Parts: sequence; structure tokens; C-alpha cells
Amino acid sequence: NELSNYPNIDIVDFDAFGSITPIITKFFENYKVKKPLLIGITDGYLVRAKRMLQDKAKLADMMIKGGYPSVARGGLSGSKFIEKTVDLFMQKMATKHKFKIKRIVADNNRMSTIYMGYRITP
Repeated sequence: NELSNYPNIDIVDFDAFGSITPIITKFFENYKVKKPLLIGITDGYLVRAKRMLQDKAKLADMMIKGGYPSVARGGLSGSKFIEKTVDLFMQKMATKHKFKIKRIVADNNRMSTIYMGYRITP
């Protein structure tokens, strides 16, 4: 349903071994959004960081080194915290590169990987 109004849409899938932020940053530095675009993100970096590091200062440092924005966790579950972090990163890309963004899917695989999907329009 999300795509029925966009018969001519490009799809880009980001699936990095480490942090997805460098490749997405580089992509939008070189690609100007001129028509609708569907972005898929598979990210295990934040999930692994969260599971491996109980020390909040070390986790924050690892996230910043990975290129993620700082997000206050508050009472969020682990998966919701990671979704919020990726959403904030993508919103920063949208603001910087002047496009509109809407998250259309978020899921996770037993907290080992997170899957996010976004519809992007000029």
C-alpha cells in the first residue's frame, strides 16, 4: 500500500557489517533526492553494542564512534531505543539533504539485528 502511489520508485538497501551511518552519509552526500526512494536498513551494530556493553558511558562512546546521534534512552526497551536512534540519524540526513522521510517498517531479529524501512521524497 505504501508504494501504490509511487509507480516509479528507486529502492536502496543498506546492510553493513559494522555501523550503517558512514555508508548512508556517503550515499546522501553523492545522491540528490529528486524522486521517491525506498530505503531499507539492516543494522546489527547498535544491537551488538547494546548487548556487549552494560556500561552506559562505553555504550555512548561506541555509538558516537559509529556515527550515531546521542539519544536519551529514558524508559525505552532496547529495540525501541535502537529504532529511535536510527530514526534520529535518518531525520538528521533528511534535514541536512533537504528531503522528507517517513518510517514505514521497523522490526528486529531477537535483538541481534534491526530492520528499518523508510520512504523518502523530495
